[in-house]
Amino acid sequence: MRQVVSIAALAVALGAPWVVQADELEEGGQLYAIQNRKHLVSHEFAIGVGTVPLDAFYKGVTFAGSYTFHFDDELAWEILGGAYSLNVKTSLREDLEQNFGVQPTEFPELRLLFNSNFVWKPLYGKMVFRNSSLLYAELFLTMGPAVASYVNVENLFIGLNAGLGARLYLTRAFALRADIRWYEIVNTGDFADFRGELLLQLGIGLNIQ
Repeated sequence: MRQVVSIAALAVALGAPWVVQADELEEGGQLYAIQNRKHLVSHEFAIGVGTVPLDAFYKGVTFAGSYTFHFDDELAWEILGGAYSLNVKTSLREDLEQNFGVQPTEFPELRLLFNSNFVWKPLYGKMVFRNSSLLYAELFLTMGPAVASYVNVENLFIGLNAGLGARLYLTRAFALRADIRWYEIVNTGDFADFRGELLLQLGIGLNIQ
């Protein structure tokens, strides 16, 4: 009986590591180390082009620029960002003006956007491109106050903006950027005219350590 118990105990002892390894494999394995970031940034200057596509009476082509100070790998402050919108009339607006006598002053158009945003960078990683090279990318979230100016509206609009963005590092100094931002703003004249603006943007950033 003692021999049976001893053999059983030995089997359990030898089998325990395999059970632990199986559990680790099912959970994705054990994480031993995280590689430090290859791209370290302190100052980022960015330019971009984009669009504000939501208004039914015009579509805006935007030209933007920003400066961001990076505190560390996770947090940054987009101290100032701005965009100018070059607007093009839609066929709906042209039809209203030509066939129904609607005046141009009845169509407010976004002209300028300014913002200052808190930036959180929770995800950074690398990908393999065609099994021949590594690509480094980063996802980030933005949020902060915003100011907007409209054509045919005397007062400024103020509010908040929030967005999602990504960087694809080309070199240590340059990165491609993509930004999606939503602006929720109100007319400072009566605080009753609320507007929402969607900005879609592609650009390039110069990164200085």
